[in-house]
Amino acid sequence: ELSEEQDCEMFPKYMDMFVANAFGNYRDVLREVSYSAHQGMYLTFLNSRSYAAQASLPDQNYAREIMQLFSIGLAITHQNGTIAAPQQATYDTKDIVTFARAWTGFENAPARGGVEQRKFSYNDPMVINGTARDAFPKLDLFDQYIGDRYPLCSDLPRQHFLMKGAKYVYQGAEPLEGDEFTAAAEAAGLGHYAPPAESQLYIDLCAAATEGGACEFRAVAKLPSRRTCHASDMACPQLDDVTTVKIVTGGVAHYYAYVKPACVKLALFAGHEVFLDDEDASARQCADPSVPVAGVACCNADGTINAASQCKLAHERVAFATMETRCSAAGLQVCDAAAVAGNVGFATACAPRQAVWAAAPCRLEVQVWEDGAVGLVAPGMDDPRLQLSTMNTFYPNWAGGRFPTALGTDCATRADGMLVCNVEFERTAVFSAAPSMDEAMAQLAVGAFSPTAYDGEYTCQSGCEADAEVSVWTKGGGAVDTSTIIGVKVPTAETWHSGDADGYQYYRNVREVVKMDEFEFRNAPTFMPLSGEMMVANEDMMVERVDMGRPVYNMTVPPQRKVPAFAAEYAARHETEALLDHLFFHPNAPAFIAKLMIQRLVTSNPSPRYIQVVADAYATGKYPPAAPTGRGSGRYGCMTALLAAVLLDREARSLTLDADPGHGAMREPLLKVLKVMRSQGLATRGHEARVGLRELGQEVFDTPSIFGFYLPTFIPAGPLEDAGLTSPETELAVAPLMFDMMNRLGSLVHNGLSAESYSVANGDVGSVGDLAMDPAAGVTGWPTPALAEAVLSKLDLTLADGRLAAATRSAILAEVAPLLYESSSEAPEVDRAACFGMGAANSLEVNCTRGSRCVDAASNAWKPPRGCVKDGGEAVMENDASAPCCVVPDMARARLDVVKALRELVLFAPEFHVTNLRAVRAARGTSEGGMPRRGDAGYKAVVMVNMKGGADSWNHLIPAEGCEDGATFEAYARARGAVAVERDDVAEFMITPDRGHAPSHSPTQPCASFYISNELSSIAEMFNAGDAAAFPNIGNMIHPFTSAEKATAAYPEHQSSHNFGQRHLQTLWPQVDETGKGVLGRLADGLKREGLKANVYGVSEYPTILRANDVMATVLDYREGVKGLAAIERYPVTALENILSDASASLFAETYALDLLRGMGISLELRELISVAKSDSPVAVKFKSDYFAKQLETIATIMRLRHKDTNERLADRDFFASDVKGFDTHASMYQENVPPMNDALALFKEELIAQGVWADTVVAVVSEFGRTLQSNGRGTDHGWGGHYFALGGAILDRVMLSQYPESLAAGNTQDWGNGIFIPKWGYEVLWG
Repeated sequence: ELSEEQDCEMFPKYMDMFVANAFGNYRDVLREVSYSAHQGMYLTFLNSRSYAAQASLPDQNYAREIMQLFSIGLAITHQNGTIAAPQQATYDTKDIVTFARAWTGFENAPARGGVEQRKFSYNDPMVINGTARDAFPKLDLFDQYIGDRYPLCSDLPRQHFLMKGAKYVYQGAEPLEGDEFTAAAEAAGLGHYAPPAESQLYIDLCAAATEGGACEFRAVAKLPSRRTCHASDMACPQLDDVTTVKIVTGGVAHYYAYVKPACVKLALFAGHEVFLDDEDASARQCADPSVPVAGVACCNADGTINAASQCKLAHERVAFATMETRCSAAGLQVCDAAAVAGNVGFATACAPRQAVWAAAPCRLEVQVWEDGAVGLVAPGMDDPRLQLSTMNTFYPNWAGGRFPTALGTDCATRADGMLVCNVEFERTAVFSAAPSMDEAMAQLAVGAFSPTAYDGEYTCQSGCEADAEVSVWTKGGGAVDTSTIIGVKVPTAETWHSGDADGYQYYRNVREVVKMDEFEFRNAPTFMPLSGEMMVANEDMMVERVDMGRPVYNMTVPPQRKVPAFAAEYAARHETEALLDHLFFHPNAPAFIAKLMIQRLVTSNPSPRYIQVVADAYATGKYPPAAPTGRGSGRYGCMTALLAAVLLDREARSLTLDADPGHGAMREPLLKVLKVMRSQGLATRGHEARVGLRELGQEVFDTPSIFGFYLPTFIPAGPLEDAGLTSPETELAVAPLMFDMMNRLGSLVHNGLSAESYSVANGDVGSVGDLAMDPAAGVTGWPTPALAEAVLSKLDLTLADGRLAAATRSAILAEVAPLLYESSSEAPEVDRAACFGMGAANSLEVNCTRGSRCVDAASNAWKPPRGCVKDGGEAVMENDASAPCCVVPDMARARLDVVKALRELVLFAPEFHVTNLRAVRAARGTSEGGMPRRGDAGYKAVVMVNMKGGADSWNHLIPAEGCEDGATFEAYARARGAVAVERDDVAEFMITPDRGHAPSHSPTQPCASFYISNELSSIAEMFNAGDAAAFPNIGNMIHPFTSAEKATAAYPEHQSSHNFGQRHLQTLWPQVDETGKGVLGRLADGLKREGLKANVYGVSEYPTILRANDVMATVLDYREGVKGLAAIERYPVTALENILSDASASLFAETYALDLLRGMGISLELRELISVAKSDSPVAVKFKSDYFAKQLETIATIMRLRHKDTNERLADRDFFASDVKGFDTHASMYQENVPPMNDALALFKEELIAQGVWADTVVAVVSEFGRTLQSNGRGTDHGWGGHYFALGGAILDRVMLSQYPESLAAGNTQDWGNGIFIPKWGYEVLWG
């Protein structure tokens, strides 16, 4: 629900992205979603920072969900959507951790006018702070590198800032470096690059409309073709790089900043020192000498710094060889670091506080971690990221998957036990002759710029004809070697960023490997500035804080070094685009997107052939793909082609398939409401009106989670489950939502868009008189059977797409027959007899003759068509002026009554709710279900409390006293860092017995006592009272194993994804990749086989844990217990049952009918029982009004029904499933639902004690997975093992029925890596 207090623009702005790109390209959708501040906030990667910036691993949320939900799905598939054999996951935990590093640095754009005001903008795309982006290489999903296929920055052509497509961003009247810096530089005789006014670059950037006219500077300027240095421009030919460009017009300076094309650097290199001198502080780093990252300073023969600057520009950056050349040409030499100290300024170098090259070479080492990740180490250097034993690591492409694990010639163990290796480099040519296209694509990884960008340096040797598959270009016409450029012809849509868009992807014919002993990996490319590129002095690198013993470095870039920060921003953008391309072009993407779009628009269970057709259209950008005039742009990812294939394929248009029981879909609530509104011609009448669908489970712009309103893989219990078919929309077809839907649709029929009870609208938005599309419009006279037939036919078309079965039509017409007249001119006899209620026979109106209605004589207000009750059902004499009596309506009102009755009854028909033919088979009978009666055994109950989102239970169960060394409170606090709970905020409980005397049911624990956060003080109190047991470190398991066995162990796929985690938690079948029966459902089935009566109840939803073979779950409303159905007040239940009672061939129609029939049966029976219980035996305590408290109050009310009378009980066993939302704590450890949950559990215990059933009840408090022990800087990420509780009066006294980890340090026996713990046992120990 949107209101003036909320962000009304942010949500529609997000939706507008999809509207704008609906017929565009999915690649644009991916980009806009990924830069959306709304998405950044929703999936918590907004303000996520690199490990170097915060000493915590970055937030993993978006890294996971963009793959699972937006691009490639969970399992490798064929192009037709079928799972490839053997089944293989598209990504694993290592991939999530790696990609999370690529989603760092995103921040809100600054606030601006014209939109909703906040401190920052949530309407504009996010910006990237390059200094907060992880700088290290990143493996892709195929164990190659995200930076593959991009050219090396060291291969940038000379004067690359003049290349075709060179990009310049307008800065206005102040340059990046600021006015103060610029004034000081110009005073010293150095300035920014200022091309002559006659040069092509000046003309392009000035962008004057006419020759000699005023400049019209553009926000972003791109050079239309290759430009050259102007003859008068002496600096241009000598420049390795440029950032700030100065354009002077009319005596006023304007500035552009040059953006280098996307390129990468190799992470390891044989380096040279760069030295940063900054007054009384200095820093030394090891930099790649082939990349222009530092300035120029030359020394005299005696080693002293020369007073004459050899720089061409202020803040110029050059490669090491360029500086050597300049110093040599001036008769000087490269300086040692000592000579530079205290002497860097405009007079001697290119700028103060700028790093300059030093003479000394330097080297990098590799620290190898136990999982194959590596950290770069620069011995003796000052880069905080390149130190021993930090988490600034990356996974390299190890040859054969083998990496050092022990000492060798090149590898040694340091004092801290870490393995550090010296490295050597081997650079070789991949081919010695022209390769085939397949060979080139398979073996080449290093990209290249177009050979034409090198001004004649390269000559085409083979494949020079137009459209050749492979072209080979050699330097100076020489042999094929490591400098050779190989072009591979690829579809235009799949051309990567590589210079000219001429249809070729260019590669360098080179492979460089990093060697240590007998191990090697291909040298890893990175877009981001690494060692030596983001130089800050020691005072700027000072430790900002110490987080549990780990330094957190201040990575803020000083104002005078905005140039490298600007470069880092665009490098981060290039890396983001590369990652999006990787996902976009992933082989899974076409089928994944195709299936989702088919599900939304046509059928929930498309055939593999249908998916293949749509996926092919997506991949080729045309439908039909082979047709030259096909719909679409011809580019991979074209949404026009995809949608054309979805809607025009024969499976979308075939009338024959309408009769297929599994074809089609259940309609979602929003579409049902819109269908009714359109059929009635309803329209809003004011800007303050609101149409809200929250109570229907589908509020516009307000999805309950990133998974949307329902899961695309949802399989509802019943006929669809038996057939193994999905029906996503049916996840919303639970009794409370269905009843709300029917009540609100009925309100639309009877009241229009008004603020009546059960309305979908608030405000003056319309009325029942706004029936511009009244199907009886133009008809005069009394309503007749012929009119009813005609009206029903129109309603069939507008509401049921002309699919009403003959049996459905007959049932509806039979119900309205008493409202009809034999002829349109029949004059009903006036009847003033008193009338009263329906009576046993459910006749239309007792005591009223044909056509007359029961009305209130005083107000003349129309009563419901079924009659009215007065004085307990006794007849009222005619002389009572206020009594109801029978009168004849006018003809218009009589017709409207018929129309409204027909319209509402059609809304109950399965045909309205589904999109395929119902195809009635046989009579099913009356309402199914009803409550089990009378039990002979004692009463017991189980209540599951599901902490949805993956609860961070490390703060629920904390080591306290008497602990072994690895699992002390101090070890906990050190590992948790800023997200640890302080000792002042915990409650202690003792475990029984102590560690030394644990019985078989209570495993040995590392501590004698534990803490629980005060937020769960009620559980601690129950524990100390002997009413609670703990289940530390349990989770979804196939079989137990340790970290040493994880390489060969079987474990659940996607154990840390929400939907799979919930499925496995609730079925205990993690080895089965499908929905099974639930734990509580199976228990109820077993009890039924033993002759006991069991009920299973869900609150607000029908969770998997309740699914059973023989026992159907009842879904309760968390506020009312059971929702009322308003239509029952207007029509007898038998009338509605007659519409639903015939069995349907359509599995969707049958599922809907069975659910509604059971719901009506429960509504009539259980609602009355609840009403009696609330009045005769209300709950003893006052529950609060929050969502979870109301759930427990409803559960407590149902439990009281066993006291209906002394001889009758609803069941011997009750199973309840409730939930608490809001535990997905990626961005904050604040869980606003925890304190209310704590309070509600305490009140629930109090209530059950009052009922006398606390000792007969078990409350299981669980979650789908635990979270990481370490923080991501703000919250925690998805983990695996977690700590949970069982509560109840008969719980074993203060025991822990699994084992808390014996150590919290990295490398412990349950360490999965990255702060994730392998569960000690499965969830079975909780239910066993």
